[in-house]
Amino acid sequence: MKVLVTGANGFLGFYLCKKLLDIGHEVVATSRGNCRLPFNGTIGFSYLPLDLASEDQSSTIIRQVSPDYIIHAAAMGKPDECEEKKEVEEIKFKDEKSLKTKKSPTKMEINLLRQKWLDKKFK
Repeated sequence: MKVLVTGANGFLGFYLCKKLLDIGHEVVATSRGNCRLPFNGTIGFSYLPLDLASEDQSSTIIRQVSPDYIIHAAAMGKPDECEEKKEVEEIKFKDEKSLKTKKSPTKMEINLLRQKWLDKKFK
């Protein structure tokens, strides 16, 4: 199974990639900037830089990778900035919509949102 993981350079993304590789899945890790993960050279692992604020880049990568599953683990390192800078919050929800609406054979998309966001957005 091929899994695309966004936010792979982060804490949660690292452990998701590690576990998925350990159980034999193919992992395509994405995050902003260069890969900081120690899995380069590991069979079944590849990395593509991705800025989720770029809808064109997101759709290109999804078409190119054609993953079975997408795990959206991208998050702000400083979540309070979402409260202070409303444009950051809008990008986050635009990113999720962008990933969901692209035509691909993706079977399932898993979005990992912080509880603070869920409490705020869905009450």
